Amino acid sequence: WHSSMSSNDKLEETVEWMLERVPDLRRVNGVEDLEEDEYLIAYKCGYNDFHYCKRLPSGQWWHKMGSSRTRRISEKAVYADTWLHGKYDSDTAFFAKKIRK
Repeated sequence: WHSSMSSNDKLEETVEWMLERVPDLRRVNGVEDLEEDEYLIAYKCGYNDFHYCKRLPSGQWWHKMGSSRTRRISEKAVYADTWLHGKYDSDTAFFAKKIRK
């Protein structure tokens, strides 16, 4: 996924792609926009990769890198300008996703 596009351009392109293909996903401003049956996802892009974090109903944030195990991440880190030492430097897109029952 190497291209001359900026991280923010990649973010908008991939957000559009996801919204077209995932019926129960919608873009939101943050946790205040969630409905009772949804959880929050934070998403960023970088030079050649993307990353996301999931907020559980308990308020805890979790993320997973590649083949590593899922790990808890602080809310402060989720709302930081960049993630993982600057690797993901786009703006942050937030999504609401329906909780599977």
